[in-house]
Amino acid sequence: MIGLFGEVMERLRAGWDALRGEIEMLSRSQAPDRAALGGLRDLVRAFRQETHSLLVTMLFEDAPPALTDAADELLSVFGEALARLDALLARARPAT
Repeated sequence: MIGLFGEVMERLRAGWDALRGEIEMLSRSQAPDRAALGGLRDLVRAFRQETHSLLVTMLFEDAPPALTDAADELLSVFGEALARLDALLARARPAT
């Protein structure tokens, strides 16, 4: 089971690496696209939910602390990304 946890964590980290680049690009934009921000927020939310489910399963299965700590950290990262996207959406112009 530990190997499976590691595989899922790697997939979630790879997802974060891809999403982080998109968030940075939209953050630098003077007029970020609301649709793009919303879609990105949906993806980040889905990754956060999956990370939360993984963490709960890890805790239930008594996974090593190093794995649960890594999942908890990634959960925080996704939460921070959601807050950042919400802030970007708040300053983005409404679609016309």
